[in-house]
Amino acid sequence: MVRIKKNELLSKHTSFKIGGPAKYFCETNTLEELKAALKYANKNKLKIFILGAGSNTLISDDGFDGLVIHIKGAAGISLTKFLNYCGKNGFSGLEFLAGIPGSLGGAIYMNAGAYGKTIGEYIQNVHAIDYSCRQFVFSRKQCGFGYRKSIFQKKKLVITGAEFALQKCSSNKIRKLMKSIIKKRTKKDKTGATWKT
Repeated sequence: MVRIKKNELLSKHTSFKIGGPAKYFCETNTLEELKAALKYANKNKLKIFILGAGSNTLISDDGFDGLVIHIKGAAGISLTKFLNYCGKNGFSGLEFLAGIPGSLGGAIYMNAGAYGKTIGEYIQNVHAIDYSCRQFVFSRKQCGFGYRKSIFQKKKLVITGAEFALQKCSSNKIRKLMKSIIKKRTKKDKTGATWKT
């Protein structure tokens, strides 16, 4: 069951802390909750806006006259938590993303990258759902990854998960590399991003 709120201030859900009210708003933690939210929007003929971590997202003071679906679970996980998981379990390859704000789904959506690498290079498949609740699986080639772009920017799709091709490595080595990258990044952009040890 998904809880629909009315007139939720979007400034509470963006890193810039700006944005007017969403006429309707909900948070989803599971695929079933996401489907329920999409069905609610379709049934009531509402415009849909998908919100991830809300980093680098500018929303008008007028808000949004429709349903904002805030993805919290699965692809809505923050990059920091996802990389923390990879580090603890010895999955190496995505260390270059350390310190970048946002969600995993958002990173895939824009093919986030740094230091000559992009997240798309390490993806095998991306799972997504359209606004009619049809589920799809896209291979890396089908994702159409390019410089800060993917097919998901052109279609009404919500990223729900992904499969990666990563290498096994010692957790200690991964942790040291991520700390080094974050130190380098924070000196450059002064964002204050931190790596949780």
